[in-house]
Parts: sequence; structure tokens; C-alpha cells
Amino acid sequence: MRRFTLVVEGEEYDIGMEGETITVDGLPFTVAYKDELVLVDGKAYSVELGDGQVIVDGIAYIFEVKGREKKPISRRKEVEGESFVKAIMPGKIISVLVKEGDRVEEGEVVCVLEAMKMENELRSPRRGVVKRVLASTGSDVDIGEVLVVIG
Repeated sequence: MRRFTLVVEGEEYDIGMEGETITVDGLPFTVAYKDELVLVDGKAYSVELGDGQVIVDGIAYIFEVKGREKKPISRRKEVEGESFVKAIMPGKIISVLVKEGDRVEEGEVVCVLEAMKMENELRSPRRGVVKRVLASTGSDVDIGEVLVVIG
């Protein structure tokens, strides 16, 4: 079971993730992903994830993930002419759609991150050429980890 602390609007929650079950402070919930919705114990929610913010059914919440640093996080400083695609939350890379040397357009999906049974398409922030691919299918990643470098 993967464990971490989720801080939402200043309130800390102990999170455990295993399969379709997520525990929040020891209470189990079944979580599934269907179409554009997240189902929690069968109830549907619209969820949009951003950098440090999640919007649930139109209401924005500030969040932070703590306690998952099992490996060094790549937080390269941006070099002039480079942009990064970073993990928006802890999860598993389920698909890498680009390789070094590929040309990408702004908004093009470069990899897919599964987090809490939701598939999150991570998109190129700009038009350019893929300089480095640091993510691999099946790897666990932490929030803020650099996955793809676009030049």
C-alpha cells in the first residue's frame, strides 16, 4: 500500500492507496474513474487537477502532498529555451507518448499519469522538440518530478 499525507486547505489527512481502495484517516473508500468523472463509493464527482489546486464539482481547493519522497525528485531549474512537464501529484506513469527528438505542439499529450485511479493527461506547455524523457511507463513519480523536457 502506498501511503502519504495530503494537506487540503491546511487540514492533514493520512492517505493509503491500494488498487481501487483509498483510505482516508483509516476509513476506506472505493474509487473508480469513468468517462470524465471520479466515482467515490458510487457517487460521481467532476475533478480537475492543477499545480497545487484541485477543483471538485466547481469548487477549488488548495492541496499539498507530503511524505512520499522515496527517491530524489528532479526539480531542474528551467534553462532559457526549456520547458518542463512535471507530475502534478504522486502516481504511476501509465503511458509515455513521446521520445527524444519528437516535435510536439503546445497542448499535445506527452504522457499519462494515473493518480487515485484517475488518468491525467500531461500536456506540453509549448511547441518544441523533446530534449529529454525522464519518465518511463510503470514508474512511480512524486509531485513536481520532471517527466519530459521540451526545448
